[in-house]
Amino acid sequence: DAAAAAKAPRVVPVANVHQFGIMNPGDRRTHKFTVRNDGDAPLSLKLASTTCKCTLADLEKAEVPAGGQTEIELAWHVENPQYRFRQAALIDTNNPAMPQFELAVEGSVRVKFATAPD
Repeated sequence: DAAAAAKAPRVVPVANVHQFGIMNPGDRRTHKFTVRNDGDAPLSLKLASTTCKCTLADLEKAEVPAGGQTEIELAWHVENPQYRFRQAALIDTNNPAMPQFELAVEGSVRVKFATAPD
């Protein structure tokens, strides 16, 4: 059936990047990204990779029905001071037009200055 063969999922990340702003060393923050399936077939999502061990991605649902949505959570734990950071997760999909997409968190880490000796 040609109509059934033409059906496909269509992934739509509502926003691909979230700004955490200024963080302190040791801070932990999370953000949930909303992902919609605007297609007419189920959408499969799978974590492909992350840019570092500090970024964790949690998929609420690995399969999103046509017309449905899910949330993907990214967590960032600041280990070292750095002027700017950008950490991301790559998500694989079964969407023929977008087989992979990226979700990212950005910001900066406050650098504390000290003098020696105190």
